[in-house]
Amino acid sequence: ARVCSSILATDVKEIILDECAPGRTSVKDFTIWNRSEVPLQYALHAKDAPAGILGFSHYDTGEEIEGPESSREIPGYAHERIRLTYAPPEQACGELQYLVEVENLLNLQNTEVIVVHATVNAVAVEDALSVTVAGAPVSTLDFGDCYALVLASRLVTLRNMTGDALEVRLLSDAPAEVAFDLRADRFLGG
Repeated sequence: ARVCSSILATDVKEIILDECAPGRTSVKDFTIWNRSEVPLQYALHAKDAPAGILGFSHYDTGEEIEGPESSREIPGYAHERIRLTYAPPEQACGELQYLVEVENLLNLQNTEVIVVHATVNAVAVEDALSVTVAGAPVSTLDFGDCYALVLASRLVTLRNMTGDALEVRLLSDAPAEVAFDLRADRFLGG
């Protein structure tokens, strides 16, 4: 007689959530694999996370996975995508870390741990920096039709909407074709 043990695996060992803010929800997806021919039953546990901070749902159906008492089953050699939802509490700020345990209920020695790293800012990044062109808010910068050897320029106004210092990096995917000219004196009356 042959005994087949259930084998669980995940596609990630850590999840990084950047630019989180209280009052906003961040999501990341991961996959749970059944690496055996027998069906797999698993449960998800959010360790060290207060109730309501981390949530899980089935990626394809949107069905919420309610707490550790609700187990799910994956057929042999199949997988299931899971959506992790993170909603930081109002008082949260800084670098936070949580552990998510994916437990194989048919083989308790087979448990995967996913470390969730969250960077929580007091204010959402998109609310902290205002970017405008000709007084209109923009998320992309359009230069319209451009011709070889003819310079095209736009005046972009960056405004810090918080009381804290912000680090702003101006980058281009074509650095040989784009130049940034910072002129703070235009706004200081100089």
